[in-house]
Amino acid sequence: MAAATERAHSPASGQATSAQEAQEALTALGLLATPHARSTTACPFDCCECDGMMLLIPGAGHATATEHTDDNVPSGLWSTANLAAERGLEVGSMLKYISWALGARLKPIVLRSNAASAVLSAIEAIETELRSRGRRLPVVIAAHSEGGASLMAVLRDHECWACGSDAEVAVGIAGVALLDSVHSSKDMPPQGSCGAAWLQGGAVINWVVSTEPLGHEQPKPWVKSGIMGGVRVRSAGTTAHLLVPWTACEAACAFLGGRLDAWAQDQGGRIPSK
Repeated sequence: MAAATERAHSPASGQATSAQEAQEALTALGLLATPHARSTTACPFDCCECDGMMLLIPGAGHATATEHTDDNVPSGLWSTANLAAERGLEVGSMLKYISWALGARLKPIVLRSNAASAVLSAIEAIETELRSRGRRLPVVIAAHSEGGASLMAVLRDHECWACGSDAEVAVGIAGVALLDSVHSSKDMPPQGSCGAAWLQGGAVINWVVSTEPLGHEQPKPWVKSGIMGGVRVRSAGTTAHLLVPWTACEAACAFLGGRLDAWAQDQGGRIPSK
């Protein structure tokens, strides 16, 4: 696995990487989901061995064209194939997030589609797997652009995964890093609901395009109290929508790591085992 990870990060600085090479690198890591996210291929460890899971949801672009359902659809790219080809794997693909997940002993799950149906299927599959193992584990999520909107719609209709009890669900969503999500009010839970309180309570941050430095709490002039679109927001340190997963990567992963620590403390200071 270490060798596969090294190969996946091996393009020379400034050297262009093709979308096909990106897909091959992700395939080598064994982390590609099926087109409809109903199952995953081999992973470094299953849920009996991992300390949690990380769901990665792409934005729009050729890499996530839902009309294609065969295994040749490029996967593991945040948005367009051109970005990975022009800027390289570390900028255009999910590899840095996957690397962080593996280091944190999380099972990464890479979606091909950003559709709400694919996101729902993926979380349902995680729920089924954990129940079959008799476990409850934390799940952290990184979602770009339209993938963020789909995730918000799923959590609107299934808030139990965000604020349900141990008896209700096996999936506990510990934190969500939105990468310039394009969700709107129609994707959000009603004000006053458990889901709305959870979204604004610190479990979710949306890194958005901004002229302000990375992490600035008022990324847009109209943002008040650090809340925009029903969630906390921070500057992604770039005005380029497609580059947000890259520029916000370290901040997003640090945030998700903190959310995992908080989740473990809520569970009595340890990750529950089988």
